[in-house]
Amino acid sequence: MAQEKLTESDASRAYAKTINTLDTTPLMPLLADDACYVAQNVFDELKGKDEISDYLSETFKQSRRSKDMNLFAELALTRAYTFYAKNGEPCVRLAVGDKNNAVAVVLFEIKNDRIQKIEFCTFIPDPSTVERSGDYPA
Repeated sequence: MAQEKLTESDASRAYAKTINTLDTTPLMPLLADDACYVAQNVFDELKGKDEISDYLSETFKQSRRSKDMNLFAELALTRAYTFYAKNGEPCVRLAVGDKNNAVAVVLFEIKNDRIQKIEFCTFIPDPSTVERSGDYPA
């Protein structure tokens, strides 16, 4: 029996669960050893599982300390518009403080059945343009 391939939907669900539970356990086994985490508003990218895990763990510590830093990760699909051509791409809509305060769209690149790249997008695609599902995996 063949093992199923990892998809962007699987990656989105694992990332959303990681954010919503403030626990890196669901995401880490899916990352390639040399995975990278890039953000449109930050110049340096994180490289490798350890850097990504450390970054997320620190973010979760800050979130636990402040009610204004509550994180909400919702499964979504991209919608094509003037500045973004891909339609129906699985993603995560990330909100902070309130479920309606969207701050980013998170996209995934899969290679050799592992997450090779996590892209934290704050303006392209615009978080307000995604198709929301109402599904917040926990």
